[in-house]
Amino acid sequence: MLCYTRNVPPIVRLFAAHVLLATASCPAIVVDEDFTLARAATLASNFPSAGSVLIQEGASSYRGSGVLVAPDWVLTAGHNWLADEVTDLSFIIGGQTIAAQSGQWFHHPLWDADPTLSPSNGWDIALFQLSSPVTGVAPASWYTGTNELGSQITLVGSGLAGTGATGPQPNASATLYAANNTIDRVLDTDLGGIASGLLALDFDSGDIARNSLDGTSVYDTGGDPLNSIPNGTIFSLSSATNVLVLEGTSAGGDSGGPAFADFGHGFELVGIVSWGVNPTDPSRPYGSGYGDVTYLTRVSAFDDWIRATIPEPSLSYAVALMALALVFARRPKHD
Repeated sequence: MLCYTRNVPPIVRLFAAHVLLATASCPAIVVDEDFTLARAATLASNFPSAGSVLIQEGASSYRGSGVLVAPDWVLTAGHNWLADEVTDLSFIIGGQTIAAQSGQWFHHPLWDADPTLSPSNGWDIALFQLSSPVTGVAPASWYTGTNELGSQITLVGSGLAGTGATGPQPNASATLYAANNTIDRVLDTDLGGIASGLLALDFDSGDIARNSLDGTSVYDTGGDPLNSIPNGTIFSLSSATNVLVLEGTSAGGDSGGPAFADFGHGFELVGIVSWGVNPTDPSRPYGSGYGDVTYLTRVSAFDDWIRATIPEPSLSYAVALMALALVFARRPKHD
């Protein structure tokens, strides 16, 4: 079946990375041609804190992606729902579907003030509380440092699935898929003393013509190059043309999906999928093919907001679970 982007304000509609649910659901990640979707699903299984976000706005239903950051709290993208229209949220994770507590969904306050997607902001982030804790899944820990530039990340999402050659294709399951990529740009922004930011990456095919971030700082929502952004700084790394093992990018339905990196202490959450554009393919600028540039909301910039929004009991329990998981991960394996 066909997947349609929801009817939302124009700039958001162009990049909204969640999908309309009709008689069946359309789910994720677009991967290199040599990387099968079966391998993408296997890679995603290493990140059990990722899941699908179901959004209800009156009679309309949509799906995005999200990540468990406390036993009963989910972090996702702000544009996944409209504050004045959402009537229900739920989270699918580890075979469980858990409804949100009514009204316990929170956009970052600057997203409410400026609900647009662009390289000059980075407030596309939201939290919602579940009606009961998720069992059997350790919440993700999030990175609070500033060394994301150049790190290899793994994207996880439950959106449309496909390869760089085909682009995103319909898929009637809620399967999570994952792919690897490299953070080529860090956009450090500030508005009135409130920090935010974005992380940017491109989808390489091995062809220099598809290496979108080679020699270009970033792109705006129309695919035009930008060498600077208002109220911010762009930190750049030379973007390699070579293709990573299991390389891929985000697609429709992946909004709010997590990106993880390992800085020596196990995988930590560094970003959530926000939006994307393909400047190398004017005929399909939002098609998630080779050359696509994905923007992630930079989670480290929102550490204070996340901790201020999630009550302390939930955070304390989450820290205890993550510490226990780390202990078991480091136990020696004996034959």
